[in-house]
Amino acid sequence: MSRRKLALLALLTIAIGVFFVLRHSQAASLRQLTELLERGKRQLKRFGELPLAKVDPKGEVRQIDMELLLVEVLDRRAPTPAAGLLECTDELTDLIRILKSQNLCTVQSEPKVTIIDGRLACTFIGQENPVLTVSHENDPVVHFQRFGIMVQVKPRTLSDGRIHIEVRADVSSKLAGDNGIVGRYVDIAAAVPDGQSLVFAGLRGERRKRMWKTPLVGNLPLIGSWFHFQKEVESEHLFLVTPRRVDAK
Repeated sequence: MSRRKLALLALLTIAIGVFFVLRHSQAASLRQLTELLERGKRQLKRFGELPLAKVDPKGEVRQIDMELLLVEVLDRRAPTPAAGLLECTDELTDLIRILKSQNLCTVQSEPKVTIIDGRLACTFIGQENPVLTVSHENDPVVHFQRFGIMVQVKPRTLSDGRIHIEVRADVSSKLAGDNGIVGRYVDIAAAVPDGQSLVFAGLRGERRKRMWKTPLVGNLPLIGSWFHFQKEVESEHLFLVTPRRVDAK
């Protein structure tokens, strides 16, 4: 066997090894995300067993800082609706950074807002689609359909120091070749200790085709295209909501 063929065979062997190592690493990261959500789910259940305190009767106006993190996780094998409570978000943010490096997630938004206690806050990420209709007088009317991601949060301070938050997350997309909109939503209410985070997932995203390539060898000229792979994946949206009371001065 010539040296050229031996070199090509060795390169092919290395590429296959790198590919399987990469896929194993990606699968391990996704399993770690599932385990983290399961731990948060048990934590939320434990706090949920406590009796719900009454709304803080004090008449003073309180402000609450809300931090939101919206992430789209790609190639989730079996996304399941889940909500959990995280005392510290460092592990999740580190995991999200790893998933980003593996091209398995994208951070869509990280809004931070200050809300008056009991008021509603809303954030929207998406587009508006113009739709032409006809009025009762047969006049053309243009209205806009929103599609994308919308999150609404309403916090309420409780007498025991926790913050009761009501969250509604809507994920919608435009139907191909049509003016219709298909959507999915989830409503969650939980009493969250001040500074801890409510995390929930399970809202499916769009199915899309993604191109994967083996690192290093996938960038080689001539033969690099041999190590490109196309796969149809379905994404899942993950939301993180962290309320913090603003001390009155």
